[in-house]
Amino acid sequence: MSLLTDETGKELGIATVAQDISERKKAEEERLSLQKKLDQVEKDDSLARMAGAVAHNFNNMLAAIIGNLELAMLELAWEHFPGLCAFVKRRYSEK
Repeated sequence: MSLLTDETGKELGIATVAQDISERKKAEEERLSLQKKLDQVEKDDSLARMAGAVAHNFNNMLAAIIGNLELAMLELAWEHFPGLCAFVKRRYSEK
């Protein structure tokens, strides 16, 4: 801001310079909006990875349980149904 005077020093007014920063403000708001969206995408990705890891670990535990149950069932079958087990063994050994 500057004081404007004439040749005699009489004050005439004030000179100011203004700059329109609306485009800069709009760009900053857009950048913040995009950053929020990126943050949400990263959160969603992290959550999906964690859910996948939990599902994978659960599946591994479940596979071990099912495997042990199948072994127990086979053991019972060999003890109580030897003829059926022999048939199954012959059937699958042919393939």
